[in-house]
Amino acid sequence: MNDVVIAPSILAADCGRLNEEIKEVEAATSYLHIDVMDGHYVPNLTFGVPVVESIRKATNMIFDVHLMVTNPMDFFKPFADAGADMLTFHVETVEDPDAAIDAIRKLGKRAGISIHPDTPIEKVLPYVTKCDLVLVMSVRPGFGGQHFMEESLSRIAAVRKVIDENDADTIISVDGGICDETAPRVVIAGGPNKNIGNLLPLIKSAESVICADSGADSLMPYHIVPDTVWGDMDSISEETVSWLKANQVSHKLFPVEKDMTDSELCLLSVPKEKEIIFVTSLVGRLDHVMSNMLLVMRLHEEGYTITATDGTTWVYPLKGKASWRVSEELGIKENTCSLIPLGKGATGVSAVGMKYPLKDHDIVPGSSFTVSNEFDMEEKEHGFDMKDGTMLVIVTPKV
Repeated sequence: MNDVVIAPSILAADCGRLNEEIKEVEAATSYLHIDVMDGHYVPNLTFGVPVVESIRKATNMIFDVHLMVTNPMDFFKPFADAGADMLTFHVETVEDPDAAIDAIRKLGKRAGISIHPDTPIEKVLPYVTKCDLVLVMSVRPGFGGQHFMEESLSRIAAVRKVIDENDADTIISVDGGICDETAPRVVIAGGPNKNIGNLLPLIKSAESVICADSGADSLMPYHIVPDTVWGDMDSISEETVSWLKANQVSHKLFPVEKDMTDSELCLLSVPKEKEIIFVTSLVGRLDHVMSNMLLVMRLHEEGYTITATDGTTWVYPLKGKASWRVSEELGIKENTCSLIPLGKGATGVSAVGMKYPLKDHDIVPGSSFTVSNEFDMEEKEHGFDMKDGTMLVIVTPKV
């Protein structure tokens, strides 16, 4: 399953009008998350079998019943009979997870397994391919409204790695602190063939790997040891810090008063004659994305050979008449391409015989920053001709 699905939790609903609120979200998603807490495994009490039985009559949504209880196997059948479609138990609450998974399967239901943030992620990895869903808790279970735990990203990536290595269809579910700011990063960490997952051959063959401190969290699940880490280490997990120290990774602090971004300091530490693959986030906070794109453009103008990517989207800066190739081994297939010329001399673009006049495409009236339409790529090789200036070529997968 490659789609991103939002599963609203009834823990956030007004219980006085539960059926009405379920109907409101029913049009937007097919999944409903039902948090069952017993007051023992977690310090809170929520919903029982009668509630599931009652709301089952009101909707055909897929019910994922998340059992935060000390004795989940005692409740598999009651919740299955009440209308659950998927039963998710915590790996910490059963002696034999294989037996729990089998018990759920025998009831004709889908099996999910969850893990507490304080439990080493390795404890759940043997069961990833045996379940339909793995739920990574990104807050400590028990109460809603908690802040997202940053160390969850490397845990999500570790689960994704097992799924990819085994070509499994297991769904990754993430619970806690999900909002506009954290959701894109969760999608990148857990998405198929995203982030550094399908960049591994490229990264492993690189002459050198340099990262800002937070980048080390993405490298650790893949056992890629960077040559140098920049930063004060305040934005990465203690587990990653220990891993870096154990591998004796060179650590450089940013200047106390710096007027450059972390990414810029890292990139400028690379000799200009080297080819740079800048692994960055191309979704999420717009100011971060735009900052990184402007950095790519500036370094390109200064003579650096640089490409930016998040593992799925690729950004190539070009100047004058140029051509560029998208290689199959990078896993970029069925793409859409956007052309963004910059500079007053860039009055038009031709691509594979198609003409793109740039008149009337000013992003800011009177500015030299213009954007073309998109077109679908059907060939592996394309040539672009420009009058002048610099152009960004942005390659993204078709939706």
